Amino acid sequence: MQKKKLIFLICIALCFPWFEAITITEAAGKTITVGADNLNVRSGPGLEYEVVATLNNGEVYSIVKEEDEWSQILLDNDKKGWVANYLIAKIDGDSSSTTDEKQENEKSANTGLINVNSLNFRTAPSLDAAIVGKLDQGTVVTILSERDNWVEIQYAEQIGWVSEEYIQTSDEEEQSNGTEQTLENSTLTILHNGTNIRKNPNTQSTILVRANKGDTFKVNRFENDWYEIQLSDGQMGYVASWVVSAEEEEKENEKEMNETTINQETNTDWEQYLKNKKIVIDPGHGGKDDGTTGTKGTLEKELTLETARHLFDKLKAAGADVTLTRQRDKYLNLPYRVNVANEQNADAFISLHYDSSKNESVRGLTTYYYYPWQKELAINIHSAIIDETEMKDRGTRFGDYYVIRENNKKAVLIELGYLSNPREELQVQSNQYQESAATGIYEGLARYFKEN
Repeated sequence: MQKKKLIFLICIALCFPWFEAITITEAAGKTITVGADNLNVRSGPGLEYEVVATLNNGEVYSIVKEEDEWSQILLDNDKKGWVANYLIAKIDGDSSSTTDEKQENEKSANTGLINVNSLNFRTAPSLDAAIVGKLDQGTVVTILSERDNWVEIQYAEQIGWVSEEYIQTSDEEEQSNGTEQTLENSTLTILHNGTNIRKNPNTQSTILVRANKGDTFKVNRFENDWYEIQLSDGQMGYVASWVVSAEEEEKENEKEMNETTINQETNTDWEQYLKNKKIVIDPGHGGKDDGTTGTKGTLEKELTLETARHLFDKLKAAGADVTLTRQRDKYLNLPYRVNVANEQNADAFISLHYDSSKNESVRGLTTYYYYPWQKELAINIHSAIIDETEMKDRGTRFGDYYVIRENNKKAVLIELGYLSNPREELQVQSNQYQESAATGIYEGLARYFKEN
């Protein structure tokens, strides 16, 4: 009897490796594609386990086995590790044929571009829904459906919801890019000496002539970020949009009419609504934190400080009690900036920033608030800046930013233009724009205090 028991135990022991092999074999036909940079590989299926390796976006690995929302993969050094499923794309069977199908589906599907960093990716269309991951600015996702102000998307085979405010659809991108546009009664002015006028609309084309700063030309049309202009000898040439300043006669006439209306409104004396108001101006970034860098090397931290100084002077002249969180190129942490507003018992906190996108054609101005009771201030300031600057209106939006989220004062964060857009970068650097932006914020604050 004892001999039979011994034989039975030996048989079971010999079967254990076979059972494990079955588990591994069942997953061996699957691979994963990494869907994020610096993806952490952990020693076990959970965030509490130590990181044993990091992977790069696009890398492919074989799946050994799966557990809940985690997959164990085989690394290059024959070691094993665990990765979260929402950061990977799983492929069954032959990866080459599946990838072809996936690419074909992506071509036919409507896509979107995430336009903010660390966007929360949720399980349902609600701020109360669980967060399944974060998406970085510039991430391309597949759009599945829309509901209220939310968009259902798919990324790395994970389906979830994001706010429509933070995603640019392919239809919007096509509209903003506009391959060709006819411009009647338009002129442009050259901004730099030695500007190249080319035969065709690209930087490799033959140079027909070089123009100097202040030269003006009649514009025929706009094509792919280039203006077709008429030269003095009658022939046509092309000049890049980011080295000129274009004006349309019709817009100039409208601007004169708008200025008349604005001047009449200004006569109501905004100063009386700003006097003695405690306002904190927060120039974004500073010191070791450059913020975004423009296509021509413009540093966001320098531009926000310049805008802040223009605004400071205007508000101070109106009798407001104004505080700058920083007056020089100095690094400040986010809690400190918010604490300034609390210590000053501020009536308004204005955080100044400039935006960036991987798509150089993206442009415009956006104003953010976090709490509903901050929204009215944001709307007043935003509409006034748009009136003054005539920038593309990207709207007033909810934004999950620390300096407005952790602020118990009326606080807004303003993105005053895209430094990643070559033409807009030049525009926002100009003294005219800085003056207009500051005037817009000044008037927006006055409008708000007039009603509140």
